[in-house]
Amino acid sequence: MDQVNTTTSKPDTGLSTVDKLRMLLDITQKISRSADLDEILNLVMDTLGSLIHYDAAGIYLIETGEDDASPNVFRSKVIRGYEISFALIEPRLRMGEGFLGQVAQTGQPIMSADVSKDSQ
Repeated sequence: MDQVNTTTSKPDTGLSTVDKLRMLLDITQKISRSADLDEILNLVMDTLGSLIHYDAAGIYLIETGEDDASPNVFRSKVIRGYEISFALIEPRLRMGEGFLGQVAQTGQPIMSADVSKDSQ
């Protein structure tokens, strides 16, 4: 895992729809000019925090695993809002497991008010 930030997001509630669209356009332009994946992912996470509130969030990449039975595992690249070193407890979820695996497998987002109380 590469980047950890323990602060939660505080979106700018004064942003209009036009302001939000401008932010998205700006991030799109910056992404198209950069070849640095870490820079891009941090920019995406910072922009996300300006648009919506989250207590904790992360961007994960799918890696090829060593186990042929389930070759895909998730590796965190950018994390926000966790107060513990994620490197020590990083989950090694596979496709279909937990929130990450379900979203990756189905392509459908999952919203949870409290993930610690959610059965998924």
